[in-house]
Amino acid sequence: MELGPSSVEPFYQSMELWLESGISFVAERTFFPGVSEPDVARRLRPFGTLVHVHCRSAQSSRRWEARMRQDPLCGENRLNKLTPLVSRLNEELAEPLDFRCPVLTVETDNGYRPSVETLVAEIDSIYSRPLIHDLDRVPQSEH
Repeated sequence: MELGPSSVEPFYQSMELWLESGISFVAERTFFPGVSEPDVARRLRPFGTLVHVHCRSAQSSRRWEARMRQDPLCGENRLNKLTPLVSRLNEELAEPLDFRCPVLTVETDNGYRPSVETLVAEIDSIYSRPLIHDLDRVPQSEH
């Protein structure tokens, strides 16, 4: 799979469309250091309230390997080729990237910590905070 611009373009285009339409959404993707921060800064942050939910697991490599061993399309040769890449990415992606927005870190070793309900409440709290004070808003003309 290509990790370059052509593979992420549909992802950003769809989110830009949703933001232009005023739609709230959750987007799931692996973001890469040094690549994703400028894209998010330029293409998403100016148009919406972002919250970065960073998921991590101390067992991610073992969980990935177990899934791959259950996959009938993944043989031992493919697994051996992918394992070093997965190990490297686990190290590189362990900490959240700096998107200059609130970050919520979720441990996924055994369920979710904090719970999904706690995450939703925190995101709702962040999302409902006014971006500017009501007294600073330009009055809307009535038609």
